[in-house]
Amino acid sequence: YKKGYGAKKEYGGGVILDLIHEIDLSLYLFGEVSSLTCLKQYTKELKIETESIASISYKSKDGILINIILDYLRPIMGRNMEIVCENGIITWEFVKGEIYIQTKEKPMQSLIHKVSSSFNRNDMYIEEIKSFLKVIDKEISLDDKKNELEKSGTLNDAINSLQVAMLCHNVAGTIL
Repeated sequence: YKKGYGAKKEYGGGVILDLIHEIDLSLYLFGEVSSLTCLKQYTKELKIETESIASISYKSKDGILINIILDYLRPIMGRNMEIVCENGIITWEFVKGEIYIQTKEKPMQSLIHKVSSSFNRNDMYIEEIKSFLKVIDKEISLDDKKNELEKSGTLNDAINSLQVAMLCHNVAGTIL
C-alpha cells in the first residue's frame, strides 16, 4: 500500500480523493454544498505522505447537514452510509451490498435491498468502459449517447465532487 497512488501526494492520493465516491453520493442525494469544514490527519503509523483520515462536515443548499468520515485506518474494511430522517434511518453497507431501514414503528433493522449473489463488482467497471467506448466510437445515435452518458453521472457531477474534495484540502485543519 505504501507504493500505491493512495500513499503518494504526487499521484493524487489520500482518503479525500481516493474515497471521493462518498462525496459523489452525498452530492447526488442531498445537493450542492453551501458551507463546509474539514479536518484531516496524517497517521505516522501508516508511513504514507497523504492524509489517512478525514472528517468532512457540510451543509447543503437545502439546509441538510452531512458528515462524512473517510479513513485508511480500519483493520476491517467498512464503508457505510447512514441517513437519519424524521421517522427512521436508512443504512447502506457497501461491503455487504445491503440497505436497511429502521422506523419508529419497527426499530429493528429490516433489509430492503441486497445485491445479487452473482454480482461481480468488476463488471460495473467493465460496463462503464464499454459504455464510454461506444460513445467515443460513435457506435450509438446522439439520443442514445445522452442516455448512455447519464447512466454514470455527468462531467459536471464529477467536477462538483472534485471541487468539494479540493475545498476539503483548502479549508482543512490538519493535524500532523
